[in-house]
Amino acid sequence: MKQKPFNSAHFLRRFWSNEDGSPTVESVIWIPIFVAVLVLMTNLSLVFYEQSSISRVVQDTNRLVALRYLTDEAAAEAYLNTQLSDIAGIMTANTEIAGLYVTTTVTVPALGLMPLNFTGDWFQGANIVVVGSQLLEAEV
Repeated sequence: MKQKPFNSAHFLRRFWSNEDGSPTVESVIWIPIFVAVLVLMTNLSLVFYEQSSISRVVQDTNRLVALRYLTDEAAAEAYLNTQLSDIAGIMTANTEIAGLYVTTTVTVPALGLMPLNFTGDWFQGANIVVVGSQLLEAEV
């Protein structure tokens, strides 16, 4: 049996016209982008979830101060630190009782709320600030 000589022009023509495997090439290009967008959306969703959890704790704290279960600002801040210790490791909490209102402010770095931080320095200076205010109840 006689073997045909290698024809490079025929090989290149056949290579460029063959479309087998073209979905694989597209998948290799798009799947990493899709996964990166999915991880970014997951990170941001978890940040918003943690923000709503912090907001709930701030509202609870203000309500307890308004009802006089927590008697002063130090007790309110201690309660906040206890309730938020598992949510936000690094945070600043400030409670102020002025006039007829109690106002609580909690500041947390956004990077501290992101479980998957592949974004580098994108959110380095970003802080999540939650402020809540409530009218004090009248003393009986």
